[in-house]
Amino acid sequence: MSHLRTQFGSRKLLHILAMGSCIVLAVIWLEPTKAQAAQSDLVVTVADAGIQSYPTSGLETTPTLQVENFDTRTNNVGFTSSAGTFSGSFTVANAGVYGGAGGTGKFPTANDMTLTMPVNSDFRYVGFWWSAGNVGNQVQLLDINNVVLATFTVDTAGSTEDLLGVVGTCSANPPTNAYCGNPNLRINGTNYASRQVPNEPYAFVHLRYAPGFRKVRFSGNGFELDNVTISQTTPALAPTETTTETFVPYTVSTPGVLIADPRATSVSFSGLTLGAGSGETNAMLCISQVTQAGVAISGSPEVVAVGSGAGITSTSATNLITFSGARNTVVSFSPSIDFQALPSGRRFGVGSLYIRVVVTPQANLGSAGCTGDAAVSVVIEVRFLNLLLSD
Repeated sequence: MSHLRTQFGSRKLLHILAMGSCIVLAVIWLEPTKAQAAQSDLVVTVADAGIQSYPTSGLETTPTLQVENFDTRTNNVGFTSSAGTFSGSFTVANAGVYGGAGGTGKFPTANDMTLTMPVNSDFRYVGFWWSAGNVGNQVQLLDINNVVLATFTVDTAGSTEDLLGVVGTCSANPPTNAYCGNPNLRINGTNYASRQVPNEPYAFVHLRYAPGFRKVRFSGNGFELDNVTISQTTPALAPTETTTETFVPYTVSTPGVLIADPRATSVSFSGLTLGAGSGETNAMLCISQVTQAGVAISGSPEVVAVGSGAGITSTSATNLITFSGARNTVVSFSPSIDFQALPSGRRFGVGSLYIRVVVTPQANLGSAGCTGDAAVSVVIEVRFLNLLLSD
């Protein structure tokens, strides 16, 4: 690395670059970056059918384990407990056919509910009883700055990459699948002869994330849950758990720094290395501008990703563009980072730009797939050449 920097810093080379055409563009492989604290570190398991809490799932209790059962909570009011601070949009109701572990107490329905950890330390485990589950229920693990670290999405039934793929479909009435229908036959004082809501799954979900997280966001359509359990240490797997991840996730490495001539209009984004796990046939690149800390910017971006190719489908939204297609097509695809809309004062001034690149095995899903079950991401610096020429 020091040899590369010394070569690039020689005055002879700098003068040659400075006197070249106005479209001179240098792309140098510096500081190779691999995805860190990525989605692939998320381990998702589901407890055996009928289990509704951490203690009954057979896992050993950790010293930092905390549980919130919502039984003393008030409807629509955020609160702080030993399990952390719950805020956002949610409603709390008495146990009914759609929720309430054990058929008693209360349970929340989260529209967009965030749990902030109770102490200023990373946590590595969160579990919850997912009742009357729906497609679109989503759990995001975030850092203290609300950067999404990993996402668990309940999406396509029959896929082994999500919860519905493990618990199976719920179509028979009475249900033949042990995960389908409320396992409690006595609910809030009422006895039932059969499992209620037989067309929806009920399961206790374990999420382990070794790099650590500081917040958990529960969102989606009709996301009923209960017995939210957190731990700073990762509990060992128990015989009562079934993994949802039957594939080897993608890995991605890129140049950590792209060197760009400020007189040009774009910099080629080459050097992406995508390693695919078994069973994956699709791939999607999600590219957006972020701050140096990796936080998504607000408002219109200063840079955009551009490019096209046979077999590549692109979609765009505010500060996001995706390129998707067959895995082999996406692997060989090289988009560019376009900064022609960036004022010259920014290009020739002090500072760099930063972009986040996310790779997932999703296809043609736009932003909905950028935080899918197997997404991994890296942040890349776009550094303008004049910073080096100023010496």
